[in-house]
Formats: sequence, structure tokens, C-alpha cells
Amino acid sequence: MGTVGEYYHLKDARMKYLNKRLESIKKRNIEFNITFEEWYIWFFIRGVDKNLPSLGIKNKDTLCMCRKGDVGPYSLDNIYIATLSQNSKDHHTFNPQDYSKQKVKCHLPIGVFNSIKEASKHSGIHEETLKHRIKSPNFPEYYRLK
Repeated sequence: MGTVGEYYHLKDARMKYLNKRLESIKKRNIEFNITFEEWYIWFFIRGVDKNLPSLGIKNKDTLCMCRKGDVGPYSLDNIYIATLSQNSKDHHTFNPQDYSKQKVKCHLPIGVFNSIKEASKHSGIHEETLKHRIKSPNFPEYYRLK
């Protein structure tokens, strides 16, 4: 039987897994076909110990789980590990339409706008910051409208 410390670290890892799964399924509508044990071992054999308590600090060099071609489910045969920076570059490569100059209707706490540029003018928030908030699970009140 493990120590109390080992239990709490495993609990931290389980919470990271559940948060990733929830974000994938509910917010991004992407299937997540990996069990906790598979997820934990997959990261561990790649040198990432999800048992370690996280300080919640992420930067461009933080390692993450990525989908091949940025399509399909999170499954063991469709994932690879990369830095957040590389994952972002891969996303731009596989989904250039997401970053074209097309107008994207978006919702902000202050209203609905026909483009990010328009939302930026009305909110006083820089366009790149708005794009980040729309994609981020940390800002649920900012999102793209279809």
C-alpha cells in the first residue's frame, strides 16, 4: 500500500487526466478514448511524470499530448508528444483556415460581434488576446459562434 503522499500525488494526476478529458469532450467536442492508466503510462514513458504536483505554470516549452493532423480522437494510435509551441505550429499547418482573415462571429461578456476586429474595438481588448481567450477553457464566456 502506498504512502499518504503517493496517494495525493496520484490524486493530482487523476485530476489532470479528468480535466483534460472533460475539456476535450465537453468544450472541444473531441473523443477521448484513453483510460487514466493508459494516459498516465503514455506520459511517464515519455519522461513526463504526472504524479508531480503542478504549479499551474505553462509556457511554450511545456510538453503536451497532441493529435496527429489535429484531427480524430485522442487515442493511443492518434497521439504524439510535443511542446505547446510545436503543437500550435502543427495546428496552423493542419488548419490554415482557422487563421485566415475570414470574419468569425464571437461572443464576449459584453455582447455578440460579427468579427474579432469588431469585438476588439468595442471591448478595448487586443485582437490576439481575444483569439486566445476564445480558444482557452479558462475563459468560458468568450467563444466562437457558428
